[in-house]
Amino acid sequence: MRSRIHNILEITDPEDLVSRIFSISVVALILINIVCIVLESVASIEEQYRNIFLTIEMGSTLIFATEYALRLWSCVEKKDEEGIVRSNFSIRIRYASTPLAIVDLLAFLPSLLQLIFPGTVSYTHLTLPTSDLV
Repeated sequence: MRSRIHNILEITDPEDLVSRIFSISVVALILINIVCIVLESVASIEEQYRNIFLTIEMGSTLIFATEYALRLWSCVEKKDEEGIVRSNFSIRIRYASTPLAIVDLLAFLPSLLQLIFPGTVSYTHLTLPTSDLV
């Protein structure tokens, strides 16, 4: 099962329909989030559709966090190009420290923390004072 999940996530076979559907779905979810961020920047739209935007954000956060966890779990299936035998823990640490994995983690972590600890921090209306920038 872990090997199959790795193959789906990493698209090891371009002809694999499930891998292609997964990849297209992730790209579509990213595009939906970008559209939501743009629409949220318009105060009247944000006010009217706040609950929908929040639902999309939280749902996306859970999906991306699950994807990250599955990648971390299944990365041990990747063949080591160096031919070095490593422990699963070591392989996972190496994966988690790659630039792509770090970017993925940083992309969903703030929303995940807000989901786990609701009401503690809100970045929705964060603004910088313009007088400090001049």
